[in-house]
Amino acid sequence: MDFRISVGRRLLALCLAMLAATYAMPSNAKVIRARSGLTADLQAAIYRAATGDTIIIPAGRFPFTGKVLAPDGIHIKGAGRDATYLIMSDYHGGPNGGGYAMITVDARTGRPFIFSGITLQGRLDQLQGANRQTAVTKVQDQGLLIKGAAKDVQIYDSRFTKFTRAGIEFIGSQGSAPGEQTGVIYHNEFIDNWYTYLGYGVAIQGSAKSWQRKIALGTSNAVFVEDNYFELNRHGVTSNDGANYVARYNTVVDNYQDAQSFDAHGLSPAWPRGTRSVEIYGDRFTGAKVV
Repeated sequence: MDFRISVGRRLLALCLAMLAATYAMPSNAKVIRARSGLTADLQAAIYRAATGDTIIIPAGRFPFTGKVLAPDGIHIKGAGRDATYLIMSDYHGGPNGGGYAMITVDARTGRPFIFSGITLQGRLDQLQGANRQTAVTKVQDQGLLIKGAAKDVQIYDSRFTKFTRAGIEFIGSQGSAPGEQTGVIYHNEFIDNWYTYLGYGVAIQGSAKSWQRKIALGTSNAVFVEDNYFELNRHGVTSNDGANYVARYNTVVDNYQDAQSFDAHGLSPAWPRGTRSVEIYGDRFTGAKVV
């Protein structure tokens, strides 16, 4: 997949912020090699990690059962999205539906969480078959869930596919330190994520507190979704509850049910505030509704 490389003042500001955060990492940061991509081995490696450490997952196709919990401030790194596959292989839901994420991150340290070089795959085909019109299952599974005021998140060179809820979801109102999120999601693939009223590549639930400050367009104070490839998702990106995001230079192909590629919810009984700000430009669309 060829991706357009973007350079601008906003990305420069974001990169500088990330660089500053990187230099603030402990100088004794180490590399921890997980024995495999199995849930127990990955969780054991995370338990051994400290802020600034990198966890390496080897190449392979690993069945993923249950869930993994992680702090921010670490880098979870695979051998490449076409080499390291974590494939959800259990039900991930109770008798009344619901579900949970494969990897849940608690943004409690204020350090950047980094995720790269991995394919996360859900159970959409097993749960729904070929049906992308009506809900057959009640399970809402997802790949990566980041709770709290995540700062300078970096998610890149990965693939998120076959989830009923979302490939990546941010929830600013939860976690040990609730608040607004910043970071960049780039050079990823989001393919075939679908469910009735759900089915997102990226879902951003921000912080209602963002409505207490002046709007800050054209700055790094947002989640940047750029240079990604979206195909057969219901929405490429959705947002609510004080979210701030930028979607630029992405390629979007064939959204399901003619749903909009980039979505921003307003005020609803489901959350205390609507989306705070959205900037969308430079994206390419094929057989997809724009907004």
